[in-house]
Amino acid sequence: MESALKLIVVANSKGGAGKSLLVIGIASALHRAGKRVRVVDLDEQGTVARWFKADTSNAYPTPPSSELMIDAAIFDDDDTQNAKLAYQHLLKIEDEDEYDFVIVDTKGEAALLTSVAMSAADVVLCPTDGSSAEFEPVIVTYKTYEAALARVDESADPRESFRVVFTRQTALQANTVRDSKAALSELFPCVPGPSQSSSYNDAHYAGTTLGHLVDRAEQTAKEGGTPAIRSSAKRAMEKHGKALKILAELLTQLELLQELENVPA
Repeated sequence: MESALKLIVVANSKGGAGKSLLVIGIASALHRAGKRVRVVDLDEQGTVARWFKADTSNAYPTPPSSELMIDAAIFDDDDTQNAKLAYQHLLKIEDEDEYDFVIVDTKGEAALLTSVAMSAADVVLCPTDGSSAEFEPVIVTYKTYEAALARVDESADPRESFRVVFTRQTALQANTVRDSKAALSELFPCVPGPSQSSSYNDAHYAGTTLGHLVDRAEQTAKEGGTPAIRSSAKRAMEKHGKALKILAELLTQLELLQELENVPA
């Protein structure tokens, strides 16, 4: 019987494109919608692997592993062996069928490990700010995915499951950025993503999900000891709630969520 689990791989051959923060955001939004999520960090920098370990004060709740689990899937120093073991790890997760989504964070390069992960993906998300400096890395990422997919299914069309996610969007953009985005949109299906990353940074720093940030801010906005504390908490609640809503809209557009469940207006 075919598993209903969806495997999402976040990849860009350029480092610093916002892959790890997008993984944290998507995982938070899916968890907020009541989905069971497993995150696999294939980047040796381990940004996502440190997510729930970032804050040791236990100020925020950590979701139980049955709801949101983080894997640091670096098994071997040898790249080829590590890629083989990582692929087996993903297959094992799929066979166990205990989660609704698996989200894979990858290295900021066209690595064998990334290629192997993409070959198993239901959807590949390539985050980029759309600038000319990030145009070529998107092309390299797509070609890496195209080659990886061809090795497992020559008839598969990578454009059906490859999506460029425009991040760090602003109302005022240079002409070169607009031109680069237009060129990417002619080549690939593109979807709007997060406009800023501060909420994701806050979640990573606090070692919790965006949803838990919203809940704590909402509680403080009601029960804070001073007007200033309550006002600050209300602004935080609105900021994190907006971030969650943008992510839920992204996942809905990608047909990974059916509706904007449990997301503040």
